[in-house]
Amino acid sequence: MAFDPYVKADALSAQDLDHLAYFELQHALILSHAPRRFERARDLTASWDHLLEHHLPRFERAGIRAHAALSIPQLPTRTSPRLLATLAQYLEDPRVAALGEVMPGEDAPGRALCEALGRVKSALPILLREPAEMRVTRTYGALARLGDAGVEAGRVVVCSGQQEVVRAALWEGAWATLVMGPFGVAAREVTRVLEWLREEAGEQALRERLMLSAGLRRAGTDVMALARAHEAMLHGGWGEDVITALLHANAQRRFTGTSGTP
Repeated sequence: MAFDPYVKADALSAQDLDHLAYFELQHALILSHAPRRFERARDLTASWDHLLEHHLPRFERAGIRAHAALSIPQLPTRTSPRLLATLAQYLEDPRVAALGEVMPGEDAPGRALCEALGRVKSALPILLREPAEMRVTRTYGALARLGDAGVEAGRVVVCSGQQEVVRAALWEGAWATLVMGPFGVAAREVTRVLEWLREEAGEQALRERLMLSAGLRRAGTDVMALARAHEAMLHGGWGEDVITALLHANAQRRFTGTSGTP
């Protein structure tokens, strides 16, 4: 059984979803391949509607319980004063489990996004996307800007395939998703990375605030990555309790507020 906390909804075909269900993916946090910016607030909300009304049912038909993350890559160029009120209404939808991805930069739009997120009256987690360059430094910077806006580190989930970025998130008190796949950690290497993280950040941080994702963000991604990681951890001598935490219990607790098996 598994809960993948980082799935790009439009990257997977119906056949991919059937394969994931066969290999016991029971829950997924899904998000969209949103453009870097929207011109109008209604374009942004239309992307949320498409995720909720089109993609969630696709996963459900395959037998996978899907939870939505509403992406806000940047505030729309023509931001409506009612956007935050509209967002608050979306966040009351039980199908919505998170905000993100976001990557607030150091520029004025990035600061405006942080301030807007700080004004959102919600306890839902916020997914922080790693930057393309200077990943560790800019991740620290984004966490600091969010903190200055009133978003506590414990609400933030840093999604990254770089072990140093994941370590930085855990050190700062944030949650982290270690992303596997072509742009992240190979499933066969996951035990080496986990051992390094355990030494650097402590086993308690892994047990409580780390999750694993197959990195399903484009066609052709290995849909068996979580199953392979499970096997690698078993062969590497990791206890079943830690494996359970990394593969589904932590994600279930973070995104649904419940514990136990999915």
